[in-house]
Amino acid sequence: MLTDILNVSLGMLLLFFVPGYALVLALFPKKGLDLYEKISIAVLSSITISILPIFTLNYVFKTPIDYYTIVASSLFVTLACVIIYFLRSRKMPEFYFEIHEYGLQKFLRLFCVLALLAANFLLVYSVHQDYSYPYLLDEWQHIAEGIQVQDNAGIVLHNPYYRDGGSGIELGFFENGFHVFLAEFFMLTGQEPVRIYAILPALFAAATALVVFTYTYKTSGSYGTGLFAMLFYAALRSNVSVLGPWFFVPMTLGFAYIYAILYLFSAGIERYSLRLLLLSSVFLLTLALIHPWSAAVVFPAIILYLILRPGILKEKNAHLIAGIMVIPLLSLDYIINVVWQGTLEKTGPYFTENFLISGLGLPVNEAASPAYIVSFYGIIPLLLALAGAYYIVKKKKGPERIFLAWAAFIAAEIALFQVTGKTVLAPYERIMYYAFLSYVPLSAIGFYALIEYVTKKTQNMNHRFLASLLCIGALAWLLFTPYYLSRPGLYKIIDDDTYSGIKALEKTGTHHVVLARPEISSAIYPIAKDYVIAINPSQLSADQKALEDNRRFFMTDCDGKLQVLEKYGADYVFARAGDAQDCPGLKLIYREKGSYIYEAAKNANP
Repeated sequence: MLTDILNVSLGMLLLFFVPGYALVLALFPKKGLDLYEKISIAVLSSITISILPIFTLNYVFKTPIDYYTIVASSLFVTLACVIIYFLRSRKMPEFYFEIHEYGLQKFLRLFCVLALLAANFLLVYSVHQDYSYPYLLDEWQHIAEGIQVQDNAGIVLHNPYYRDGGSGIELGFFENGFHVFLAEFFMLTGQEPVRIYAILPALFAAATALVVFTYTYKTSGSYGTGLFAMLFYAALRSNVSVLGPWFFVPMTLGFAYIYAILYLFSAGIERYSLRLLLLSSVFLLTLALIHPWSAAVVFPAIILYLILRPGILKEKNAHLIAGIMVIPLLSLDYIINVVWQGTLEKTGPYFTENFLISGLGLPVNEAASPAYIVSFYGIIPLLLALAGAYYIVKKKKGPERIFLAWAAFIAAEIALFQVTGKTVLAPYERIMYYAFLSYVPLSAIGFYALIEYVTKKTQNMNHRFLASLLCIGALAWLLFTPYYLSRPGLYKIIDDDTYSGIKALEKTGTHHVVLARPEISSAIYPIAKDYVIAINPSQLSADQKALEDNRRFFMTDCDGKLQVLEKYGADYVFARAGDAQDCPGLKLIYREKGSYIYEAAKNANP
């Protein structure tokens, strides 16, 4: 138990803090960043350091992705950054973040931030507290791809569920930065992937909330607005269609990066800071390898921000800005390699038609209506976002225009879909959630302006405090009352008994072909590292004929069952109690807690 705690603690420090904080010291050896900026940048820098060097070493130089490479890479970057810090500052790092300079007010502010971070974590974790496995089919398939990276010690463009690796281009192949990160997380923590995964949504919800606070607080210049932004972000709902913080997938890991990139770029422009601009560009490159759709929609928002700040482009750093923004385009080499069709003439149209131009990928027709956005985000929060946008335009402030640039670009995408039924750069259901993310700081600004208006109209100080408290309480009730409405729609792929049964497959060895119901098959490789006949399609696809045969197995007679087994070379059949088999050619080798494992006597492909 103590060893497990130590492994998890050291692994998470290496993945989430130590290298990133060392980088912050190296880049900013003197005062210039406050506590919130340091921690926010350190967390995302650590994740970036865990992904970019390892991804590059494996993709370019074929260096294996294993425990020793990961640790050596992170420690090398950490040591190099510490040496640079000493050479620049000639003093010990201030690990205590100048807390000795904090007064009572700053401590109370810090306490409020920590309390809201804990609330973000608990809100999301409560969804998983009575179910210790991933809910979402996408999550299971991403775990499988992370395990595949770990087992193959490198990036593999194969579907991990099939012995032959499948055929065609899978959406998951574009998100291998995320799978490299998962492989590192699994190796450094040493825990069962499907068991520890349930904590990741809550962990990253809290991390994103911190970045949201920093982004809003430092850009708007208002501490209260930053706290309200954390509140609006915590209230963002989730469901299996449009996703959200309840799940840990490439898109949700990208939330923190989106806010950080926009903040670092706007702050770098305003402060004329090459280091902040460089960080934003490297973060954008990392995001492109984690979730290309998110990176694709952030880039135009940055360009629009520059258009809204025309004076910036007249300054002497305009060419420097252009040069720095070329860095994220390095990811195109990997993306082109994935989609390559033999010639540039074939690749361009193929990529445009299949990945660049999208529509609504949901089997939920009402999601296509703008009313879905209003009902999902809430009419009052949306009105507050409009008020926040009006406030920014009226005040004519520079840094806050980054909020408008982000929201305006997403609004243009929504309008494009309403007119043409198509979107560019990302599917419409993803565009919807990017809209919710863009509304968060605007709603916070609008609500803070409302609080200011109410308090100015109230002369008595006690009445001011009471009025503010009532407004905040009413907002919290309004935001969080519908928070768990979609929880009953979450589908449990497996339970503890099914998990125990799948684990029993390990006794037969690994990389056999197992026939199980498609809804259970997505858990077979992540738990037992065995192949399957078919999975329900999600971010990894399924051969439709194989899927039909897989389902037919449980509905046909014994002769039909054996034909399916022989056709796909299945070694074993995994079934739950309601699907127990009694056929010649199927030998029962395991029966416990409602799980049955049968060995196929005849295997067409031994």
